[in-house]
Amino acid sequence: MYCFPSCNDTTFIQLSRSTPVNNSNIGTSVGVDNASIIYKVNGIMKPVHLYKASDKSTGTESSSLYYTTEKHNVDDKIEIQASANDIGSVSSFTTIPSMPVIDKIDTFHLRQGWNHYFMMHMTFTDDIKTKDFYAVRVIQKEIDKNYYNVPDDTLSYISTINTDEEPLLNRLSNVDNDFGFSENFYRNFYIFDDKLINGKTYTMHLKMYGSSSSEDRSIYYKIQFFKITHEYYKFIKTLNNMNGNDLAEYGFSPVTPIFKNVKNGFGIVGGYNMVESPWYLYK
Repeated sequence: MYCFPSCNDTTFIQLSRSTPVNNSNIGTSVGVDNASIIYKVNGIMKPVHLYKASDKSTGTESSSLYYTTEKHNVDDKIEIQASANDIGSVSSFTTIPSMPVIDKIDTFHLRQGWNHYFMMHMTFTDDIKTKDFYAVRVIQKEIDKNYYNVPDDTLSYISTINTDEEPLLNRLSNVDNDFGFSENFYRNFYIFDDKLINGKTYTMHLKMYGSSSSEDRSIYYKIQFFKITHEYYKFIKTLNNMNGNDLAEYGFSPVTPIFKNVKNGFGIVGGYNMVESPWYLYK
């Protein structure tokens, strides 16, 4: 079970079951579309619906996704229990963290050797009264224009951040590098905690490699700044550790088990809140 509640309008719940070991499709998972789900916010049950998605290969509708349109607020306590006739019952719990705040953003261009970078300096203030867990990612948008100088095609994706100049995102020592560890971030979702900045106002240095905009192409960047629960943080952290441990790949180091907070099952239920910056043109 995977679910990430926030203050957005819609929350999705993904359910699947693992394939038995003696099955020919070992290592796969099968969606569960007949589950009974109890979704409570502050102890009050809320409606949950099955999300119908059309399978293009068969023309049928099937899904392992469920959703609720319940509006959440900061500090809401969320309980989820899911069951089906042939797989038993799983459950989990999370809360909605406070909304992060971006104090200001400064942007400029940087050239290092032959490489060109777009720098975004994001300033925020950590709450000294709480232990906080954060994530940041940068969305890049490229807009191509046609012969008539009219936007014709748009491509958006999550940009890779060069972490060399950001201590919060680059915590490895030379010894770590020598022993085969690397600072990988799952799907460019850059997590960090407030251990180094507790109660301080801090400016992050987010550096993205890119080419300049031109007459027929415009490139924009925006920041998505998250505050996530401790469970969400630990889940992503174990994925990062697994992907960044080269020694484990060759059997010379133990593999870190993936964190879960689902009782009687696997997965994660973790709350978050997110704020977005405006788009900034990379000239």
